[in-house]
Amino acid sequence: ERNFMKKILVCGHVDHGKTTLIQAMNAYFKEYYNLDTEENEGGGLNRIGRMHSIFSLGGTDYDYFDLPGEADYEDFFENPDNHVDAAVLVCAACDGALPGTIAAMKRLAKKGVSKIVVYLSKIDIADDEDLIMFMEEDLRELLDQNGFGSDITFIKGKVQGLLDALFPEEPARWRIIFNNETAPQPIKDRNVLNPLAAPIVKLIQAVDGLF
Repeated sequence: ERNFMKKILVCGHVDHGKTTLIQAMNAYFKEYYNLDTEENEGGGLNRIGRMHSIFSLGGTDYDYFDLPGEADYEDFFENPDNHVDAAVLVCAACDGALPGTIAAMKRLAKKGVSKIVVYLSKIDIADDEDLIMFMEEDLRELLDQNGFGSDITFIKGKVQGLLDALFPEEPARWRIIFNNETAPQPIKDRNVLNPLAAPIVKLIQAVDGLF
């Protein structure tokens, strides 16, 4: 059972960090294992294409992927040929469950996807333990109402920090262009990177534990 590629759908409300999570996973594997895992389908100037992070763990191949927009998720789930082995439900801790979060739960339940891990993103923006705890309790209740039960693994974190450390020129791009600044250098010190990568490692291990 573990020898076939597992398709892991990353889903949730728009702007809650789905694509950023996959970008950070790709950055992690490229930096730690020298694997160039990023793969985009589609795309265009005004649209982010379907993004993948493909890697092997413990003898199993994994394909983590998201979709560009709400209509793409609808089309994906309506096609009976599209297979999903498990899902990562991404929800921003600062916002909680929004319409896209609930829609993702209902689609997964209708598709019969029972294996799920929740990633609470942007905990640095929430920056309030009571708020984060409330958001988690609310999500657990919604998951239970949609047939997933309440015993779901939650991973909390902020992955943007890892991207900023490995690719510091990205957020500084326009400052560099307009102010003629020198591009900052990527951080390579594992003592700095390891804590930033910790949420990704925990998430990958949690999903692997579902199989």
